[in-house]
Amino acid sequence: MDLRISRTGGEVWDILSSFSFEVMAGVGVATEIPLGYSHSVQLHQWHAAQRDLGLVQLQEPVSHTLKPVALPGLRDVLTPQAECWVIGWGDVDENHHLGGEKTLQQLRLPLVDDNTCRQAYPKTNDNQLCAGYMEGGKDACQGDSGGPLVCMSRGQFVQVGVVSFGSGCARRGYPGVYTRVYNYMQFIEDSIGTYS
Repeated sequence: MDLRISRTGGEVWDILSSFSFEVMAGVGVATEIPLGYSHSVQLHQWHAAQRDLGLVQLQEPVSHTLKPVALPGLRDVLTPQAECWVIGWGDVDENHHLGGEKTLQQLRLPLVDDNTCRQAYPKTNDNQLCAGYMEGGKDACQGDSGGPLVCMSRGQFVQVGVVSFGSGCARRGYPGVYTRVYNYMQFIEDSIGTYS
């Protein structure tokens, strides 16, 4: 799995965190990809101030053997029982950086219902969702921001979220907060259409 959205003609767009213009790809060990984008980074107008979501067009396709992740659609109705995974090269907990060769980490997380999410984070809105264990212990962490939250839907992985923030990492009562990708599909489609 990776962050790519593939289009015909080999163009590749990445959904990523805009406060770090570093594009990483790989199946195991992190490989930094020189940006070399041919167009400016496209930030969603409302989200630009929060620096949560942007699109980058790479000049060349990622050369790894990676399969693109599907984007969410109306038929992707997900519940807390859905099989979801967060993926990244971030810290393994609040006090420990990912060491060694920076092997890509993955963690299965449950989605959290919107009411529980709003109780933990009253300032969140419909453009955000929560995932994680309410008892704590497992979560995305610093350095995972901009990474994908993917869930199995209709026999394929769909990117439903982008790691955004949390209250620390894996703290009891505080799941991770993710940008809800579905709510930005028009922005994504318009951006890809403009620069393809």
